[in-house]
Amino acid sequence: MQTQMLIEKINKLPVEKLYEVEDFLQEKLQRQVSESRFRAISEYAEQHAGSDVDLDEEFEQANVEFLNEKKFKKV
Repeated sequence: MQTQMLIEKINKLPVEKLYEVEDFLQEKLQRQVSESRFRAISEYAEQHAGSDVDLDEEFEQANVEFLNEKKFKKV
């Protein structure tokens, strides 16, 4: 779909639907940022496992707990 066509469709939406679109896009962006951050931490941990710069075990466990808690809150 061309950008201009999408903009035209969005401009025709009622205000309530615009808020829904905005919320959806914000949630999607936040999810992408979170997933990107998680991948970066995972890659770092994998590359440096067992070395002097390995992530602290308590930090890793806290991160896992946070991600699990966040995941269950969405349900």
